[in-house]
Amino acid sequence: MKDRSVGSRIRERRIALKMRQADLASSVGISASYLNLIEHDKRRIGGKLVVDIAGVLGVESTLLSEGAEAALISALREAANVVRTQIQSLSGSTNLPRAFLVGPISFGRSINWA
Repeated sequence: MKDRSVGSRIRERRIALKMRQADLASSVGISASYLNLIEHDKRRIGGKLVVDIAGVLGVESTLLSEGAEAALISALREAANVVRTQIQSLSGSTNLPRAFLVGPISFGRSINWA
């Protein structure tokens, strides 16, 4: 089951409270159109705005944001696996220097794909 986004959690809670987008947006100092973009995952949200929205909705901010970090980590792992697979498929190529496959990377670690 796909994890719900922060925006969808905000929308669900707002609707459960029978609150209009315009009212919630006004309460936290943003436009209704910006809130609409947040609720439909067209804009990212974090920090103070999450806390402010959570306060108006009467929930802890973690209730709105939990799972978002896990989804990001999962997406990053998936991207890393794609890159690893592509590099491994090129490891036999004479066009790819061996130093690229086994050597230091920018943050001081070595990767040995072999």
